[in-house]
Parts: sequence; C-alpha cells; structure tokens
Amino acid sequence: MEWHCLLLILLINLGCVVSELSLRFIFIIEIHEVDLPEKIGRAMKLTEKANSELKLSDDIVLLDRENEEEAYRKLCTALTKGASIIIDLSWSSWELAEQLSADTGLPLLRTVLGSQQLVGALDSYLEFRNATDAAILLESESDVDRTLYELLGRSNVRVWVHAGLTKDSAKALKSMRPEPGFYVIIGEGRFVRDAYKRAVKEKLVRRDYRWNLVLTDYTASSFDLSQLVLSTVILHVDQVECCKLQGLEESCNCPLEIERKQYILNALLQVVANAFTKLTDVTFSSVRCGDRKVNSQEFGDRFRDQIAVETSSNDTLLFWDAERSSLFLRSRFILSIYKPDAGLETVGNWSADEEYKLLPGVVLEPLRMFYRIGTAPAIPWTMQKHDPVTGENMVNEDSEPIYHGYCVDLIDKLSEAMEFDYEIVSPKSGGFGQKLANGSWNGLVGDLMRGETDIAVAALTMTAEREEVIDFVAPYFEQTGILIVIRKPIRKTSLFKFMTVLRTEVWLSIVAALVLTGVMIWLLEKYSPYSARNNPDAYPYPCRYVT
Repeated sequence: MEWHCLLLILLINLGCVVSELSLRFIFIIEIHEVDLPEKIGRAMKLTEKANSELKLSDDIVLLDRENEEEAYRKLCTALTKGASIIIDLSWSSWELAEQLSADTGLPLLRTVLGSQQLVGALDSYLEFRNATDAAILLESESDVDRTLYELLGRSNVRVWVHAGLTKDSAKALKSMRPEPGFYVIIGEGRFVRDAYKRAVKEKLVRRDYRWNLVLTDYTASSFDLSQLVLSTVILHVDQVECCKLQGLEESCNCPLEIERKQYILNALLQVVANAFTKLTDVTFSSVRCGDRKVNSQEFGDRFRDQIAVETSSNDTLLFWDAERSSLFLRSRFILSIYKPDAGLETVGNWSADEEYKLLPGVVLEPLRMFYRIGTAPAIPWTMQKHDPVTGENMVNEDSEPIYHGYCVDLIDKLSEAMEFDYEIVSPKSGGFGQKLANGSWNGLVGDLMRGETDIAVAALTMTAEREEVIDFVAPYFEQTGILIVIRKPIRKTSLFKFMTVLRTEVWLSIVAALVLTGVMIWLLEKYSPYSARNNPDAYPYPCRYVT
C-alpha cells in the first residue's frame, strides 16, 4: 500500500515538472545603470509569482560603450548557459547583439525605461517648428548620455547638452554664437522649476516660445506656472499613465514618488511571459556566438507575432513597434503653451504609437526671427540717448547704450516689415572696425566676422579691405540721394571771441616774445657802451631812457 502511495506522489510531481515552463532571459543594460539589476530581480520574482507554471532565470550583461568587445564576450558566455530571449534595456540598440540575434535566430526585444520617449516627442515638436539647433539642460550626466544616444542618428536638430545650469554654464550659453534657437529643460518638476529660475536670474529667458519645459514625472498639475515670465512651451505625459502603471483606476491620486522603471519592467516581463506560455515548442537552448541558426527563425517570427497580439488593444499598457522590434510604454503626450496674460492652453495631444499632431483647429503662432544688430555712434545716424534729468548716457539692463537716430529708426522699420526681433549691440573695442597688426579686426567689422552680431546697421564706409571679410548691401544713403537736415548749432558769444582766431600756443608765444624783447632792450640800454646812457656825446639830441 505504501508503495502505491509513493508511486502516485511521484507521478503527480512528474506531471508538475513536465507542465512547468523554464525560461531564461538575458538582459543587456548600460554599465551606468547601477540600480537596474535589483529592479530586474524584483520584476522576475513578481512575474514568476503571477505565473505558477513558469520557472524563470536570468543573466545580466553590463554594456560598456567604450569596451564593447568585453561586453560581447560576456554576452556570449551568458548565452552558452542557455537563453530563451535577449532583452535589451540599453540606451540605444546594440548592433553586435542585433547581429547575433539575426545569426542565431534567438529573439531579441528592446524597450526604454527613461525619458527617451519624451525626448522623441520633443524632437518631433522642434522639427515641426523647423528648429536647427537647441540647448538642452538635464539633471545628470547619465541623462545627458541617454538623451544623446536617443537623438543620435534620429534627429536633424543640432544640440548642445549640459547637466544642470550653473553660473558657468549660463555664461557659456549667453556667449554662444549663434545663439541657440530653442532652450529645453528636461527633468522632474523640482529640477525644471529650479533650472528655470536660474535661467531667469541669469537673463537667459528673453524671447517668447523659445523655452521648452519637459516634465518627466507626473507633477504637471501641481507645477507652479506663476514663475514663467514669457510665453513657454510645456510637454509632459498624461497623468493617467501613473494610475495605469499601478493597476489602479484612471481617477487615482498619483503619488509624488513612483518607481516608474520598476512598473515598466513588471509590465514588460508579464507580456513576454504571456507570449511564451501561448507558444508551442518553446526552446531553451545553449547558444554559441560562432554558430548559425541555432534556433529556427520561424520561432522568432511567431514570438513577435504573439507579442503584437498581446499588445494590439489600445487599452494595453505597452505597444509593439515592429520596425524597431521594441515594446514601448503607450504614453500619451500633452503639449501646452503658457502665456502670462492668457494662462495655460493645451495645443497637442498624441500617443507614443502615433505621429506628432496638434489638436483640431489649433494653429501655433509663428516664431519671430531674432538678430543681434551692431551699430556705432555717428551723428546724426546713431546717437546715444541722455537722461533728461541727470544728463548721463542711458543704458539698458545689459549695460548696452540706448541709441536713437536715423539708423535706429531704419532698424525699427525693417523689424516691422520683416517681422523679426532684435537687440542693438555696441562693439566691445574699436568703432566701425579697423584691421589690426595680427590680421584680425575690431569694432563692427570684427563683431560681424566673429559672429558676435548678425547684422551691422551704421554709417559704415564700404572699403576694399572690409569687403574682403564682410558683405555689404548697396549704400542706401548714396543711391537714394536723401538729405538729412539738422539745426545749425548756436555758438556761445564772448568778449574774448577775437582770441579764437589764433591757437593758445600762438598767443603764449607772442606774449613771451614781447616780454623777452623788453628785457633785451633794457639790458642793451643799461650796459652797452654805445647807448645814449653810457655815451651821451654821441647823441646830442634828446633821448628816451629805458628804466
């Protein structure tokens, strides 16, 4: 009887072993993501707990972009122990892993856990605005690398990226020529708020619609808009996503701190596990990097098709991007514009699996070009304004002189007709421009050469030397034949006006000559033996004596 019971228990256990599906996942992560292995471990345990018929194991390969050969060797070592799938969590696709997957037939799946999708959404907006360059401020050096890998090869916008905004980086931004067309701050709400305050303090926020705030957390509803001094673009993710990640109703209150990466990993592994359980002939085989087609390519196709089926509904948390063989979070991006006089207005709303689009009927206000225009004083063309009370020269907030005159009026008319904004800049050294001994130029010409200014509007003479380094338009004043009439200056009258005929040096010379002549006559009269005083017999007639 005991023997029959033992046999029954053995058969039951054998049935459980046969029905159990063993899967081995190989994860590829960046070497800088030190917190990710722990999150992967928690996600693996949660997935295994939710699927009792699964037995999961994993191996993690740290990808060092500066030593990819070593990372590839570690990947090959991990694959020899057996693998069901490669899950690439790195910042950008790793070509060596993709080639290995194609050679061996082992399925490879990618996803992103950071702010890459928001960066991609921002890039779509910038390209819609015909942006050519942008300055991007991020929270950390890791965020800088992650953003650069996301934009590399995918974006047409030239970017300057920096971690944080310090006094030195603000100074570098202000001195950058040409100035960036757009400024972007990407990070959590607290970082975005502090960085924007610093930008305002450093006088970087000066143009409408040029500053873009990208919130990577779910604090958009509580973000303080009162600190925004000009019209600003705000991009963030719909807060409903926070509730979906936690498996709660859409009306839930999202906590300030949420383990977003952890929830994405949990959802990703659950979808992958579901796909494997619905497939037949699931293999768990050892893979050698030199072998070809260890697994059937047909299995990889069936796996990807099953993933697409699992995420086909618009209600699923993730969606399948067949072109990139990736599972991405189905985020919904909200694009808003804040105007100090009109408040916040939502202008765009689209999902991560859709193209960038504005709301129906929304037309964005055209962006005005901006130019730094150089000029130099020359009466009556360009004259510096004086304070009517103190008589001192007037300057603006940047300590630049405030000018008026014909050239300034011409700049105003050009700005009005061509719809651009500008600031007038004076040369730091020199006037109109002079060639120096080392071959460089100072003044207006030098600023144009170095890109400190975009245009020069001044009483600047066209010369052959200057034409070698800058371009001139046709001389407007000479060709139109216009005349500028100014009042004849009224000179002050004086009793000593007659003295203005000769220079001061001449008058002093005359006085000195008279004094010297008088002294010489006296000396001759007093001491000369031929003078009337010393030889009266020679002068019988009356004489005058010099005393």
